[in-house]
Amino acid sequence: EREGRMRKVSYGAYANHAFRFYARNDSVMLPASAKAQGVSSIDVLNWTVCHEVLNSLTDQQKAAILDVYRRAGSVQENVAYAAAMHGMSENRLWQLLNSTIRLFAKSRGLL
Repeated sequence: EREGRMRKVSYGAYANHAFRFYARNDSVMLPASAKAQGVSSIDVLNWTVCHEVLNSLTDQQKAAILDVYRRAGSVQENVAYAAAMHGMSENRLWQLLNSTIRLFAKSRGLL
């Protein structure tokens, strides 16, 4: 059980890092311009998976998740802010965030 918990923590942290990078670079079509920007191939892969996962959501869900990751501050503070901004409960946004992180982890082979 401890090993599974450690894995969950590490894939969650990895996914959070990837989504934060994506949210701050989502207006750029990163794969096409990565080399010119000096972005690593791992960051491009993570960006691409984030893009695919987020595009599977509704516009409102995607906007709420991007708001969580664009803002400075803790994820907890940002969830409270984004939930209020998008008219959803914090619990619903946490569920959405967790399922999105899980989809990312599965797509990247972390699960």
